[in-house]
Amino acid sequence: MSSALAADLDWYPIAVLPTLDLSQALECKWAALAPYADPRVAATFAIYPRFAEFLHRFSDCFGVAVTPATIFVHRRAPKRFLSGGGVIAFRDLCVACSVPLGRALTARYSNPLGRLCHSDAFAIYPWMIDKDYEFLISITAAQMALHEVSAFQGQSNPSLSGGRLDVDGNFDEVLFKAALPSLERAFSRRPASWRDVRIWRALNMAYQACLMASPANDSIIYDRGRLCALWVSAFEVLVHGGAGSHASRKKVLDLLANASWQYSANSISRRRKGGSATLPQHFCDCLYSARNDFLHGNPVTRRTLRKGLAPRSRFGHDLVTVGSWLFRIALGSELGVSPARVRMSELCEPHAPTREALEQLRMQAHYETALIQARFGETRSPRRSPK
Repeated sequence: MSSALAADLDWYPIAVLPTLDLSQALECKWAALAPYADPRVAATFAIYPRFAEFLHRFSDCFGVAVTPATIFVHRRAPKRFLSGGGVIAFRDLCVACSVPLGRALTARYSNPLGRLCHSDAFAIYPWMIDKDYEFLISITAAQMALHEVSAFQGQSNPSLSGGRLDVDGNFDEVLFKAALPSLERAFSRRPASWRDVRIWRALNMAYQACLMASPANDSIIYDRGRLCALWVSAFEVLVHGGAGSHASRKKVLDLLANASWQYSANSISRRRKGGSATLPQHFCDCLYSARNDFLHGNPVTRRTLRKGLAPRSRFGHDLVTVGSWLFRIALGSELGVSPARVRMSELCEPHAPTREALEQLRMQAHYETALIQARFGETRSPRRSPK
């Protein structure tokens, strides 16, 4: 990333995401993920035409022009937000609000258009305009380089066919709004609390778990097994109590049990070998089991990745996909997103739920229905839990 700070801009560009095609901006107090048509992009173009030339030099692998998304940072953002990982944390939050939901909606409606199912689209490009808006620079673990903009030929990720994200309806605004106060606390001028630290550590792990198993056509089951391990790590980071404490499967299962579930299939405990568990807890146990088999060298097959799932499901979803839905529910529970159960008869009463409460219900229903269909098949009609 390049800190291209300009005295005449309130928002200055810091990174570009050439594979992400946004319908509208996503922003917090100190950062914004902006589409090409955003006024902040136009304002930067007007003052620094070299930046416009840079963005106009991106295309896909067939030479078709693409319009990259740009991460902007406000000039009053704390230094800790820039140097302490605040920009990356903001990016990770955008992933958590789009990829799990995209997978849930794709599983429910068999339509992936306008949705993102992998975090690869949010990858930051390694080249960026310098602080003087004159040259391109690249600083990575493998190189430190400088080059001219006129020679640049940028390319989006050839593994993704148009990383389009229609924010309206395909972005989890409930989770996004709930996490913003923690983001501001974690990367302000004051030291962050352990609770805020673990939330953003878990989100960073979730970003890695949402990546494609392999960017090419060479993925094997061991790649998917590695993603199972990343999801388990994300859960355990989320429940870790700090110094002197530890994370455990029981703490993760307790977090899922304490979440507010709308449908009885997810909230009722069922007897099974070793005790009783709800459907989300059952899936979590399957995820742990798969992680152990892959990482400890135990015999594995494709069935290992589908333990506990219905024989057939849309788009070949497995425990890696289910892990993303469970993480969203667990994170929402940690952030206090607990929509109250509402009967249909209450929608017309004088004290009917607010629009915000109804949006929480609608968003939660996507993930819960996807979990139920993953276990029982697409024909299962979920029933709401009693109040």
